Amino acid sequence: MHITLEVDEEAKSLYFRLVDGDIADTMEYPECQEVFLDLDERGQVLAAEVLDPGSIDIQAVFGQLAERYGIVDLSSLLGKSLMELVA
Repeated sequence: MHITLEVDEEAKSLYFRLVDGDIADTMEYPECQEVFLDLDERGQVLAAEVLDPGSIDIQAVFGQLAERYGIVDLSSLLGKSLMELVA
């Protein structure tokens, strides 16, 4: 899996595309109101959008997402600061 990061400076958001696919639903991540998950028809997480990423502990949220949804490739992002992610 190759994670693609899109930065929307105007909206102050980050969009992490984890897997290509058709989005069937978008849900707010229950543990963090600034994170929205795009899901396919089977409930697999395709992408995560983080609104106002400077206001949350993005490493903690990604750790929770990786554990809860079994997203192994998120572990490559866990040790990086926000500045490294958007560079």
